[in-house]
Amino acid sequence: MKKLTPMKRQKQNSYKQPNLLNDLTFKEWLKFQKSFSIKEITDEEINSIMKEFILFFTKSQYNGAPSRILLNRDIDNQDFKNRILEIIPEKILNDGLIKTLSEKRDGNYNYVIIYLDKIDQIKYYEKLFEELKRISKELSYITIICDEFNNEKPIIWKLANTCRKSLLLCDEKIYVSKKRRSIIRYCLNFRKDLDNVLTEESFEDINFKHSYIKFPSYILPRPPPRNKKEILHPAKFPETLIEEFIELFTKENNIVLDIMCGTGSMQVAAYNKKRNSVGIEINPEFVKITKDRLKKINPPIKLPGFEINLFSKVVEGDARNLTLLLSEYKNKISYCITSPPYWSMLKNPGSEKQAKRRKMKLKLTYSDLENDLSNISNYNEFNRMLTNIYLDLPKIMKKGSKFTIIVKNVKMDGQLYTLAWDIVNKLCGGETGINFLGYTLWLQDDINLVPFAIGHHWISNTLHQYCLHFEID
Repeated sequence: MKKLTPMKRQKQNSYKQPNLLNDLTFKEWLKFQKSFSIKEITDEEINSIMKEFILFFTKSQYNGAPSRILLNRDIDNQDFKNRILEIIPEKILNDGLIKTLSEKRDGNYNYVIIYLDKIDQIKYYEKLFEELKRISKELSYITIICDEFNNEKPIIWKLANTCRKSLLLCDEKIYVSKKRRSIIRYCLNFRKDLDNVLTEESFEDINFKHSYIKFPSYILPRPPPRNKKEILHPAKFPETLIEEFIELFTKENNIVLDIMCGTGSMQVAAYNKKRNSVGIEINPEFVKITKDRLKKINPPIKLPGFEINLFSKVVEGDARNLTLLLSEYKNKISYCITSPPYWSMLKNPGSEKQAKRRKMKLKLTYSDLENDLSNISNYNEFNRMLTNIYLDLPKIMKKGSKFTIIVKNVKMDGQLYTLAWDIVNKLCGGETGINFLGYTLWLQDDINLVPFAIGHHWISNTLHQYCLHFEID
């Protein structure tokens, strides 16, 4: 009898589970699992998105009674069997919307979906979400749709932070357009959960600076398969992705830095683009792999006629000591591109990726080292120590130089920890000497979908990452 893979076994078991969340088939559910979608960002498309979300987050009936849905768009309800759609006119905004909600009954709605056309008064939205929480049934979902203009301050991140003072932020889904690349449509999904609301410190008015460099709003790289040594690292990012930013932010012979270089992807990319490079790595095993890779592409002794005046170096050490480790490169580094451990996400034993790595007897985490940041269990402590490292970059890099942090928000225990957004807030709030330039979304369109939590909750496959761009004053 052929042995089933973990993915196939999970799919097979999913067909047998009772669907408590919606009336969709397994295949229909799986299509919704992707955390991003490429669609045209139009006013009409909002109605299509709302329909999709209503069908996903509600059943037609609960305990024999039709589900009740509240929304603020007039959409065609012919697709919604037995559901009761209560529509707030779009013209009712701000205080009028709060007043309208205050007149609704407590715990009356199985689902609420609201499109916010303009976000400018955060204090107003605190009251709005208190009302949304009050009128929603326990453990029901609330979706907020809003548009982010990538050339402005990321006000939507601030909104998400405000919302979760009342509600549990559990997931995000984004929509991007091939034509209108400056706009990203966010769908923030919250759950009414009295026991486990995550509160965060409030967002600062971040230092935002418009850049003369026009970086893309999103990219879809197609990296080649990793080789036997590269796959030993549990979270390597592709050289093709790094090369694009190196070309954008540097010139030939510049020095490029990665303060957590893993198996040396940045150094390889930098050499491919005729840049010098230096990296810091805490794990001796990864340092050895990096050195082996660098010897192959940039050997210390070259044949006559093949001399290239580029250096590719790796320093073993803790990035928290970067000013000491990189003292000889002070004021010489033109660009840094790096990716941190995504907190303790790799310790989630249930992920499909971890199951595959376990079967291949590969490393599931970065290391067991005590001073490895990925081994910090408390999120706030991890975030503080991580951002303190980045705050040291102005001490070592050239003035006016740029750096990019590749990171994604982390789902853990039913919550969405907005790691990417919190990093921006901590680095650019106040007098840090660091300005935020904006971000590029890395869309991973080449990964198979997994039916996480099918039948019970929505846990998307997070296939988008944030490439956060900064400039040093």
